[in-house]
Amino acid sequence: MTLMKKRTKKKITTKKCISMWRTYVIRVTTKLSKEAVMAKLKQRKYSSFIIVVFVKWSMH
Repeated sequence: MTLMKKRTKKKITTKKCISMWRTYVIRVTTKLSKEAVMAKLKQRKYSSFIIVVFVKWSMH
């Protein structure tokens, strides 16, 4: 009985740890993806700004 109890406890803890880890990983990945999207948008804005400046400069 004692062995079984210990095993079940261990299993429950590992399951909890796995679920917690999964949620943490998902949270981190979503955060990173959001940051990456924002960075890409910023980069795009910046690149478009550079292109506009370059076009204006070449027109002059």
